[in-house]
Amino acid sequence: MAEPWTDDNPGSVELGCMTNATSALTTASTSYWDAQEALGAIATSVAAWTGLAADAWREANTALAADLTASRDRILEGKSAISAYHSTTLSISNRAATAKGALADALDVYTVAQPNQLTDPEGFERWQNNRYMAQYQAQDARDEIYRLALERAAADDDAIRALSAALPDNWTDTVAALASVGITGVGDLTRGLNKEALLELAQRIAAGGADPADYDALALMLGMYENNESVMSDFYLALGGEDTVNLIEAIGDWGANDPSVAAAALALAVLTRSGLSTGSRNWTQPVADEFADSMFDVGQDKGDSIAYLFSDVVDSPLGLTLAIAAANEIDEFERVNGFQWLMDETGGGLWLGLQEFGNDGNRMSDASGPIFSTLGQYPDAAFEWLTDGGTGDDRVDYWYHDRYDNMYWLDQNNADIPWYITHDGFQGVADLWFGSQQASGGPVNGGDGAATPEDVAILDGRIMRALITSELFLPENISDAASASLAAGFVVNIAGLTEYTIMGNGPQGLLSGATQLENGEWVPVLTEKELAVFLARSGSHESGAAVLSFGVSSYQETLLNMAMSSGNTADIDRALDRMVALQAAVEAATQGQLIENAEGSDADREAAVSAITLVLGAVPVPMLGDAVGGAAGFVLSWAQGVATGAVLDMGSTAVSDLWASQTEQALAQFDENREGTLQDSIRTTIAQSIYQYFSEVDPSYIAGIDPPSGDLLDWYNSDGTGAALQDALEAWTNSGQPDSAFDDNIIDTLAQQYDDKLGNWADHVVKYDGVVKYEDQW
Repeated sequence: MAEPWTDDNPGSVELGCMTNATSALTTASTSYWDAQEALGAIATSVAAWTGLAADAWREANTALAADLTASRDRILEGKSAISAYHSTTLSISNRAATAKGALADALDVYTVAQPNQLTDPEGFERWQNNRYMAQYQAQDARDEIYRLALERAAADDDAIRALSAALPDNWTDTVAALASVGITGVGDLTRGLNKEALLELAQRIAAGGADPADYDALALMLGMYENNESVMSDFYLALGGEDTVNLIEAIGDWGANDPSVAAAALALAVLTRSGLSTGSRNWTQPVADEFADSMFDVGQDKGDSIAYLFSDVVDSPLGLTLAIAAANEIDEFERVNGFQWLMDETGGGLWLGLQEFGNDGNRMSDASGPIFSTLGQYPDAAFEWLTDGGTGDDRVDYWYHDRYDNMYWLDQNNADIPWYITHDGFQGVADLWFGSQQASGGPVNGGDGAATPEDVAILDGRIMRALITSELFLPENISDAASASLAAGFVVNIAGLTEYTIMGNGPQGLLSGATQLENGEWVPVLTEKELAVFLARSGSHESGAAVLSFGVSSYQETLLNMAMSSGNTADIDRALDRMVALQAAVEAATQGQLIENAEGSDADREAAVSAITLVLGAVPVPMLGDAVGGAAGFVLSWAQGVATGAVLDMGSTAVSDLWASQTEQALAQFDENREGTLQDSIRTTIAQSIYQYFSEVDPSYIAGIDPPSGDLLDWYNSDGTGAALQDALEAWTNSGQPDSAFDDNIIDTLAQQYDDKLGNWADHVVKYDGVVKYEDQW
């Protein structure tokens, strides 16, 4: 390895390593180019792919392609800089070698012995002339070396400027901070020293009063190792839970107190949370228990920073055992010891949450919410936590009812109840419940596992009843995100609750628990009033309404496809009865309250709803056998998207489109127009369903009937369209079963049934006052 160059030796350079670097960068840029080409080829090959997943992939593909382009450009810039530096230093090295050779030759002259002037006057003269010449030659060589040193310094400056484009502006300060913890060069980047450096930087920041460069140095090192499970696990276990929370608090305070570093503070906090997610991935339960216990040693005033560490349940969820341990900790503090873990001061974690999540960041003030949302990401653990033989029922009673009634009692008695008391908006407990429904062995995933369908149905009923009898379970206290998970809880049970509670089939008169229907399905026991109130609350925000609409539409399409495929009048009759009853029950529930506009962007809401509907799309539909296409589940053949208000815009002509669009009409003059507008609306919906089905299956039955257009009621009434569709349905069933036919007034009959149930279920919500106490139900 060449020695570092000096003013006396400006030509010292390791040309081989630069050649290798240039070659490596050329290979890397080619790889990036190949990756870009591959992305383009993939994009072309899946050009016909449509839907939300396709859109998400294309967005990610575009971003990745842009990143690849930027990275390749940066690599090429680095290659050009190194190549230019290589050429310049090679030239300097060659010229320096010549100059140093000339200097050495000149200096050699001075080593020649002086001849005797008296005995050899000619030799003495030559010697003297040679020394004069050598003096000038040596000076010329030194001047050349000096000029080359200036040229080398300029070359270094040019290279540094070219290469520093990839470095942060504060690189010098960062280098100094790294040097302060023993990292002074590439050779120091060993795992052991890295862990020590990480630990010292983090502890320095957690203790308060750290230099800004310390934050930058920690960000640099966490960025290097955030995905290295071994390094991150060692680091966080050495740091401990308490200092990890203190670290987040200090980072948040740093950003809150200096707007110029706000973005850097948030980025460092995200890295810190991501690193803990990676590190805690495979901790044993005892290790996680000890870490969580230490986290809660910080005290209530830093609960927001605990919450922040658990706040990214999608991309950086903390590990399973840590989620269980934290849930146990907060359960012990609140339910067992009666100390509600809430904070009322603006702390670092709350500031970070607001920066990252907007108004939704206010939920950092209630650590239980993000902790339970995280536990909900692990379905078996969520179910076992809520059904633990020793404490499960007590946990449900407290977290889904008593906690909020305690808050309500404080408020009603004019106590100093903090403003943040319901800022989680039931999201944590809703996510925990929806997670538990996905436990292995349950209705979503089936098979053998942590749960049985009966177990899940019992838990579902207990949770739903606990919520609706809570004084604070009102739309203004429910967040948009929570409404989506709550609505999903109903959709998981939609088949059973339609049959049992809405249609009134199965063992009646039960007060609680679960019951088994004739087809073997387990369903939570809920009265009409209880289910109506639950649907009203869960559908009171846009995302919840969208999930309800998704579930109702999917189930109705499955019912109708199965019935029409059978060609049996009785099957079709039963399907239409259930479709109308379910539609009326869900819509009536929303009439008790106006749909509230949720905060947050449409993109965030659509992403949340899409994630939930993806799970719900796999829920099997009992008692229907194999659905159309061979899948025993909801028929998901249309695009999903969230529209303004309470409906999901399906964006296609599927039969289901027509059955989830009544709420907007029902909201308008509900009390005045039930006898007219709403009955007409359901008539046109039924008629459209019949027309649409035949248009796709056998258009001959609707020959001569105009397709739906313009004012649908005018379409229905004009030219006997309604009667003609009635005749078409009857002719179709008679073609296969001559002795089977519908009544002449089937559409009017269904419209009246819809109206009756709509009125009854709306009354349940409007007149509900929550006076039936939760404890009386068990």
